[in-house]
Amino acid sequence: MRKFIFTILHIGLTPQLSFSQIRNLRIVNGISVLIILMSIPYAIPAFLATSWVEIKKVILINIVSTLPAFIVIYFNYRKKYFLAIFFLIIFFTFFLSLLPFITGRYGGSHLALTSVLVGTVLLLENRWLSIFLFILTYFAFAGANIAQSPDNYFQVEVDYLTFTIGVFVNGFLLYYAIYAFKTESQQYQSQLENQKEEIQTINDELSQTNQLISDSILYAERIQQAILPENSQIGHFLESFFIFFKPKDIVSGDFYSFYPLTEKQVIVIVGDCTGHGVPGAMMSMLATNLLDQIILEKEIYEPSLILEELHKAVRKALRQNTNQNQDGLDIGICQIDLQNQSLIFAGATQNLIYIQNQQIAELKGNRRNIGGGSVYASETPFLSQKLTWTAQNPIAFYLSSDGYKDQFGGKQKKKITTEGFKKLLYQIHTLSPEAQKQAMEQYITHWKNESQEEQTDDLTVWGIVLA
Repeated sequence: MRKFIFTILHIGLTPQLSFSQIRNLRIVNGISVLIILMSIPYAIPAFLATSWVEIKKVILINIVSTLPAFIVIYFNYRKKYFLAIFFLIIFFTFFLSLLPFITGRYGGSHLALTSVLVGTVLLLENRWLSIFLFILTYFAFAGANIAQSPDNYFQVEVDYLTFTIGVFVNGFLLYYAIYAFKTESQQYQSQLENQKEEIQTINDELSQTNQLISDSILYAERIQQAILPENSQIGHFLESFFIFFKPKDIVSGDFYSFYPLTEKQVIVIVGDCTGHGVPGAMMSMLATNLLDQIILEKEIYEPSLILEELHKAVRKALRQNTNQNQDGLDIGICQIDLQNQSLIFAGATQNLIYIQNQQIAELKGNRRNIGGGSVYASETPFLSQKLTWTAQNPIAFYLSSDGYKDQFGGKQKKKITTEGFKKLLYQIHTLSPEAQKQAMEQYITHWKNESQEEQTDDLTVWGIVLA
């Protein structure tokens, strides 16, 4: 029933209508529906009357009272909003004129005049047209009362004339009071609509700007993905590996690099730059470009020496000797010699975790950042460390940024921590590379969901098995 009434009240509604026009539409439709509903009780005598004349009288009255209401709704349906309002007011005027003849008395018809007055002021935007219709309605009211009792209407002892004049004066005072209220209300509504339009304009501009920024970031993502090494290229040299890479935002401050030196010698790198998102991504692209220069152009392959050169290059590129820039990165570099079955690792605030002989251990990098903003006073030379393996004694090792172990979650809303991360690696290290990657994805997702935490940083884990 509520849905039906809502539908009736909004007949003729279009998105182009203003707030005041929608209000008028609802009022006009509502009054029309009310007229139709009010006519139903007056139709009951038609079923109780014994005289055909009485039956016809009741039916005629109901038709006269309800047909205009249907016409008004039809006008709104056809988007003839002004005609609907105008016809409704004229109908009330006509009905008001007949009221004394229907009731047999004029007393109380001034209330109907007041109803028409209020509707005229509220529904019509044109001031002079509303005044004209009010005067027309008043004369219809006065004329109907005079016609009902023409003999004594102007007699002094009867207050008909005084009453009629009083109704007119009070009606006009009421008209101006309602008009003043409506004018103030419309001004306020106009201000609201202007503010709404301004807000909508600002929202549209922000939406457009946001779309441009999003498009730019998505394009930057494609560039960053193009710079990262492909798995097929890595797979040509390394048989068993996986890379779990999950940026916090669209682009990442983490990166990983792969440099084949010979068929049996490669360099793998995982870097974690200051920040994440666009600033981190810009820093990661700078670091990648500098590493290309150091390894490919200067042909420096020793991990510790690469770190020294990278530190100098970052500080020079960002002019950190002359400004307050504190950006930098943590990084782990591993040179793998497949022929001699050895690897050399050096790290800047990044460690290498490895599992061999069913034991998990860690090669710790220097407590020293690349670039400015080092939290450590000491800048001792970077240290290279060596591991070996055989077919009978394989090794699984992992380079990672700090995003995974620093992720908040779990029932206690705490970090995974280094120990928790090492425990996970030990549990999954015997699985296939793809299964290890899936296990890491599932674990971090479950860890976050346990306490409804968002991802706090970029996540990168590179696992390699050498046998």
